[in-house]
Amino acid sequence: MLTIFTLWIRAVLITMLHNQGVMIAFTTAELWQYISIQILEMHR
Repeated sequence: MLTIFTLWIRAVLITMLHNQGVMIAFTTAELWQYISIQILEMHR
């Protein structure tokens, strides 16, 4: 169980590092979406 989990995490980390530019862009987009929603909620 633990070894499968460790291998899965390793695979995910490798994939994230491989697609780092894409991941950063995606995370930034998600973050801005979240922030804009929060701002809209505040001004409502």
